[in-house]
Amino acid sequence: MRCLECDYPLWNTPAGDCPECGTSFKPTDHDFRVGSVRFCCPDCDQAYYGDGLGGHLSPPQFNCVKCDRPLREDDCIIRPLDDTQMDVRVSDGLPWTRYDRNLISRWFRTVGWSMARPVDLIQQVPRNLGVGSAFLFAALTTLVSGAIGYLPYFLLFGIPAVTGGGIRMVTLGVFGLTALAFIALSLGGLFIQAGLAHLFLRITGPLEHGFARTMHVICFSTGPYALLAVPCVGLCLSSASGVWCLVIAILMVMPAQNVSGLRATLSMLLPAVLLVSVYIGAQFIPTIYNLNRMGTPGNTANMVAQPVSSLAGSIKTNYVPGKGLPSLDELQVRANANLITLPNGLDKTATTFKTEGVEGWWSGEFFVCNLRERNNQLDLVVMRVFDNRITIQHS
Repeated sequence: MRCLECDYPLWNTPAGDCPECGTSFKPTDHDFRVGSVRFCCPDCDQAYYGDGLGGHLSPPQFNCVKCDRPLREDDCIIRPLDDTQMDVRVSDGLPWTRYDRNLISRWFRTVGWSMARPVDLIQQVPRNLGVGSAFLFAALTTLVSGAIGYLPYFLLFGIPAVTGGGIRMVTLGVFGLTALAFIALSLGGLFIQAGLAHLFLRITGPLEHGFARTMHVICFSTGPYALLAVPCVGLCLSSASGVWCLVIAILMVMPAQNVSGLRATLSMLLPAVLLVSVYIGAQFIPTIYNLNRMGTPGNTANMVAQPVSSLAGSIKTNYVPGKGLPSLDELQVRANANLITLPNGLDKTATTFKTEGVEGWWSGEFFVCNLRERNNQLDLVVMRVFDNRITIQHS
């Protein structure tokens, strides 16, 4: 045990002022590896061993079994297990806070502790550790592992989309949006889960520590997400990783906040159930809304798919081999001359795209694309979005 200000060794020194710099100290300001120090009674030198959170005495107050003196942890004199190891530091058991090691080594070791020794891990997390440090571990675990897990999919679909251009960019856009959603849900979900869990624990009984301690639990329980980085099968293990994280969080929160197993279980499961319910609701509410609209009397017209055959017929009629699709302006000119009939919903302007072998445009509700041309024949797809439904015509 050393002074937090000047690093002076404080073994065999009663709580008070540091002999070197005068900074006030007491044993509860420090954290220890479980069972690594002796808490000695100042009157009879009876030794006790900390098996509580941060290596502290549990309970923190009691009567000495030898001299019957009322004893608090801050009354004790701290000594290492072996008096010959006065220079050994015993408060750096958590791999994540071993700043003398590189980041990769700290991360790998902490992931191992999270998956195999969750209770030991949370007991070694310093109570004054900032939320930012714990969040950094969770962010690295989730994002780096997720990025590695998604890499094969990007190589298969993302790179061809970039090199192919045109309509293939839609695939890249979907891939990018999925990645952004994964990042937002992963990082934001940590705070949401911690907040809901802490609120439940606060409502159902007393807690030993504040929100930061619950956040430590949520962040350091993310170790199993490292399985996402397993090549080819990592994403298939995402569900198993999520369940594993929940189990670890339950095991951690019991000693971290000194709560019962029932409170710990409910505090971690209920937020997870709530978040899953919100996600499912967000998926099905629009569908239910549209079904209700379709079933409302007087609104049966919405059940009729709008035809797109006139637009497809107009395009094929005005198709010139070798020149590709007629533009919207060309179709509108012919429509104004009463040569053809176009459906409603076309704007005066259209957004066009063109690349090797593929071209098209969209205007208002309509999307037109030629897939290929063979022997002066046009392979055409025309789509119209109407009332959240897509009508498609192939030609």
